[in-house]
Amino acid sequence: LNFIKTLVEKKEFQDLLLSKLNTETDAGQVGKIIADLKKIEPKAVELFLSKLAFNKIEVLVENANLQQLGEFINNIFRIKGFEKLGEKIFLSIPSNIIASKVLDINLKITNYDTPFTQLGNVDRDKTIEVLDLIDNDLISQQAGGFKPYDLPIDYARKVSSTLKTLNDLVPEKIRAITFEIFKSSFFDKKINDLSKTDLLHCYANFAEINIKYANEKFIERVENLTYKDIENENISAFSDGLRLLKLPLNLTKNSSIIKSFELHLLSSYKKFAQSQISVTFMNLFLIDKEYSSDLITNLDTTFIAKNIHFIKNEAKETGILGEIKTVNTSFYENLIIEIERLNKIEKK
Repeated sequence: LNFIKTLVEKKEFQDLLLSKLNTETDAGQVGKIIADLKKIEPKAVELFLSKLAFNKIEVLVENANLQQLGEFINNIFRIKGFEKLGEKIFLSIPSNIIASKVLDINLKITNYDTPFTQLGNVDRDKTIEVLDLIDNDLISQQAGGFKPYDLPIDYARKVSSTLKTLNDLVPEKIRAITFEIFKSSFFDKKINDLSKTDLLHCYANFAEINIKYANEKFIERVENLTYKDIENENISAFSDGLRLLKLPLNLTKNSSIIKSFELHLLSSYKKFAQSQISVTFMNLFLIDKEYSSDLITNLDTTFIAKNIHFIKNEAKETGILGEIKTVNTSFYENLIIEIERLNKIEKK
């Protein structure tokens, strides 16, 4: 590693790297070079950037797609001492030119969030200006699945995540787009294709955008889910969704979906990793402290103790025990006694 650090700082290596840029047109690749050099030796990337001619940067930017542009500018901006260069590059590009990059036929709506988050970190106002130039109907059509590409089963959740990210920058625009895509029968079908866990998270993401629209679209799909509907769901991921929906669904221990999940949890928890079990009860604790505290006493103490005993990772064990202690101190104390008993047996 020391040899590599020394090598990348050498003038000959830097000159070779810069000469390669004469034929490089992929801003994303250059962005990766910058990120890799930073990991190896910060001084090397500083030297590289100090010699990178601005006219070469302009060529890279002109040929870059939206994702490459975001990565390139963001990686420069994150180098200490070169923040201003990152800003200068971004501000030098006309907003309409950046906005036009979303017309790339290969660009999916789910590709929006990373580059716009990266650009937003460099200059929020400029990023908002770019987003405002993109036609709402175009984004609605892309989100509605009218582009010719294969869509994953969790497509609707991914769209909701992207729109939630963009909502932080242009909330009024994203609310209007959400209203339009909720009219799409295609998008409605993609919601129906979701697993029940993805359905909860999709609902939660849209609730962050507009709770009225989200409730109208999702509440009937979610609030009366039965045990049979969710018996194959991952307990920690599903409980994450429940936690996020505490307010939209006004969840209590008596809510139908909570009762359904309780049956699933108590009948299947032994199939899951201890970290997933602990996270699940922390999520329920954040919904209803007393309920979670009572419910955890239904677990097999010896089974949980054996799970923790065999972890053999102090940091992980401490984290799991901390979560359990938060949920129910008495259960935690009994668990510690059982773990100590197992430790003594192991030492014999």
